[in-house]
Amino acid sequence: MHIFTDYVGRTKRRSLAHLGAATGCDIVIGCSPEHFPWLCNGSMPSLTYIRSRPAFACVDASGDGFVVLFDGSESLIRSQSWIDDFVGYREFGDDPLDVLAAELCRRGFARARIGLDFDFLPQRSFALLQRLLPGAALVDSHAALTRLRALKEPMEIATIESAAKATHEAVLDGFAASRPGDTEREIANRILSGCLARGARTILFSTFASGDRTMHTHNFAASRVVAAEDMLRCDVGPRYLSWLGDLARTYSGGRPSQSQRDLYHAMIEIEHETIAAIRPGVTAESVYAACRRASDRLRVAFTYPHVGHSFGLELHEPPMMRPGDRTELRAGMVINIEPILVDARAGLLMHTEDLVEVTETGARVLTLGLAPAELPSLGEAGRPCSGSC
Repeated sequence: MHIFTDYVGRTKRRSLAHLGAATGCDIVIGCSPEHFPWLCNGSMPSLTYIRSRPAFACVDASGDGFVVLFDGSESLIRSQSWIDDFVGYREFGDDPLDVLAAELCRRGFARARIGLDFDFLPQRSFALLQRLLPGAALVDSHAALTRLRALKEPMEIATIESAAKATHEAVLDGFAASRPGDTEREIANRILSGCLARGARTILFSTFASGDRTMHTHNFAASRVVAAEDMLRCDVGPRYLSWLGDLARTYSGGRPSQSQRDLYHAMIEIEHETIAAIRPGVTAESVYAACRRASDRLRVAFTYPHVGHSFGLELHEPPMMRPGDRTELRAGMVINIEPILVDARAGLLMHTEDLVEVTETGARVLTLGLAPAELPSLGEAGRPCSGSC
């Protein structure tokens, strides 16, 4: 059974006591779908799809906080958050930015250095805040908060691990319940229904394709009937409260060719070697280099610009495992590793993806296990590989 919670209470409050030093701000305001829940531990789904209903998690340099939000959402966020100071605005009655600015002035931040999510805040909102707070310095705190988010707390890692395992179970069960003759959409729906049954609030994205349709990187499940000779590729991202799952697997319809088996086996070996390169102190680009070395050794064409990314509240968080990203990995980071191999002559793209935690000694797999070394088929569970395959 998987339990999903955003609550981390006093632990989160202690960590935010260092927010001022990390950002150089007197107060930081999180308004994006990632930084709002990260700062206050309140899951606010409407931030992603109702832009006229913003919410602001405000945490000052001492670690104290307050929240400005639509008054109809207060009870939900209050039930999750470590913050107990809430200011509501009336939808269609108040301008949320007027309320935010008035609260900042009332609390002594009229001339403060205020951090904002420039990557998310609309230009109109920024201009209005400049007019309402003429004595304040409005600065971009987005990059600083993103760097802080890269290091997960134990409760955050536990929640992400639950999401990873629940997603993996749904994928395994969905493929095991499917057969040649099913449509792509029928198989994908089994997987997505399994995610929802295991606690997902919604599905952020779903990539599913078979046959030559696998060549389209982010394809959608269609009415195409799957044949035994087909290869199938699935990449699914459910959302569990504010946290995400993200897992990719490649299956056969049941009668794979030897070249398909060989390419798949190479992909799994590459993933193992890439994960083995992860440890504190190595750079993100060195993980990419390890993946490329494995590909070159196996004489497999490798063309993708990255082989993984940090992960949690956002699908692609920095650091990215790519050339040029010299961020040093640290214990407490959570990273998705996803080698993708393409056989253009066969019209085939293969993909596997697993989540790992960077520990003091290396990497700990957070999914149920890496994909099996031998290509799994529809109707099989595709038993995860827990160690060396």
